[in-house]
Amino acid sequence: AAISGLPQIDVHVSDFAIARYPVTAAEYLEYLADLRKSGIEPEALLRSPRARGSRGVRQEPLFQLPPDGSYALPFIDRDGTTWHPEQPIVSISHDDAEAYAVWLTARSDLTFRLPTESEWEKAARGSDGRPYPWGREPLEDGEGEVSRLYGAGADRETNGRATSFRLAGPYGVREFWGPIAEWVNRDITKPESREKKEKSGERRSGPARFRVYRGGWVSSGGKPPTLDARGLAEPGFSDSRIGFRCVRNAAKILKTK
Repeated sequence: AAISGLPQIDVHVSDFAIARYPVTAAEYLEYLADLRKSGIEPEALLRSPRARGSRGVRQEPLFQLPPDGSYALPFIDRDGTTWHPEQPIVSISHDDAEAYAVWLTARSDLTFRLPTESEWEKAARGSDGRPYPWGREPLEDGEGEVSRLYGAGADRETNGRATSFRLAGPYGVREFWGPIAEWVNRDITKPESREKKEKSGERRSGPARFRVYRGGWVSSGGKPPTLDARGLAEPGFSDSRIGFRCVRNAAKILKTK
């Protein structure tokens, strides 16, 4: 159940560090391979990318790694789509993204997690609430190689890494705009009418809370999204246009120096 952005409000955000890019296919497959090698095959299967699915109905995995966890990118999944190492990982649920952050935390002395909505907004839009990473005005068609990079936004084969500095946010963080939307943790208070609408949807779909994704993707011939784009989805929902990135608390980083 996708919804539009929320009214702009002032929110204090504590210091944090956010990944410059979304988690890539290569990084996520390293996670799946480690689960396989550790003998946790059911978990590896559970966390594998899947075709779009919701309402508790999980589709079959788009691919499965062999028992030894070996893989080589690029490769072609069962739907005929080529997966490249540097493309953002997609077709995974919010719960899958959180599981990856837990795994990443276990491999280091730092605590990784999904960003909150406020943190995502801060990194993407800065303190001036800009609608695009580069400022307030949309790019002209083709400027900054937008068409070449994101012209078929939902097609994973063209979801390449953005190289144009014009597509970077105010703090140098990239790919908030264009290739994918991103899973986040909900922390922004909604207007009462919106809250009632979301709770009504939760009653219809069961006890689980909706998960939130932020940002949008550029589609062929479609209207370019703005950074206030926001959507809701059920816990098991996955889509070829939604990925994620991780953050760390700044205090945790300082303690390691």
